Amino acid sequence: MTASVYARALGERFGMLHPELQRWFGSTTTVRAQGVFDEAGSRLRWLRPAWSALAGAGLLMPEYGRDVPFDATMEPAGASTVATRRVLHFASGDRVLADTTRVARGRLIDVHARGRLQVEMIPDVIDGALVARSARARIMLGRYPLPVPSPRVELRHAWNTDASRHTIDVRVCVPALGEVFGYHGHFTAA
Repeated sequence: MTASVYARALGERFGMLHPELQRWFGSTTTVRAQGVFDEAGSRLRWLRPAWSALAGAGLLMPEYGRDVPFDATMEPAGASTVATRRVLHFASGDRVLADTTRVARGRLIDVHARGRLQVEMIPDVIDGALVARSARARIMLGRYPLPVPSPRVELRHAWNTDASRHTIDVRVCVPALGEVFGYHGHFTAA
């Protein structure tokens, strides 16, 4: 059986993940989840017009909410790529966040905005949780990558033993502004 993208990126550290996370990230078939984001979007109202423009390209979103229900699907997209699709159910309507992830040189390459933005993430395991931090980003101009100054992106995916559910925390930070976008909450596999 072929190892998952995450198992290949983490190598021996994959076994350090909580067993429930090994099951989730080790899957080479489609997995589905339902959950609630305690908070999703940007608290900075003045940035929302910029996020509206980026939402058209499938990147970020102008909405902000608390207790936002969501559905997620993670499925293979070829031999070495996984596609993740999150549908956030805001009171004003649904918003889709989608990306694909592949592994290169032990790093996760997250591809957003229908292939136009690539963010290289360094994965690690801390206290049984998957933690990934951005290393660099590139905008694709046709087939040519153009390095761009990258905000700091941090992801932490853990298992809450007491509640028997996954927890997720994603933050996008810019040095002068702090956190400009993020979401955090919990989910269970469907």
